[in-house]
Amino acid sequence: MIRISLKKLDPQYTATKEEKDLFHDLAAMSPADTESLQRDVKITAKGIFENSEDVKSFAEKELSVDNDRIHEAISQKKNKNQDKDV
Repeated sequence: MIRISLKKLDPQYTATKEEKDLFHDLAAMSPADTESLQRDVKITAKGIFENSEDVKSFAEKELSVDNDRIHEAISQKKNKNQDKDV
């Protein structure tokens, strides 16, 4: 979520619709309050953006991402929601 927020803050990049959807999916999946989580992530990203000379290098080094695990969790969540609708 922080990586996506960093991308949204950087005028050199544009977050894709898929990334924005992923941001919201991850927030919704979290047991934390969605609005609070999103606010905290945005505040953290802003702090990183303002205080890092090389945001991309910082993100690659400090903000690891397991894309397969993220997409698997989202798929499972969507399947559970579809089962509830049936």
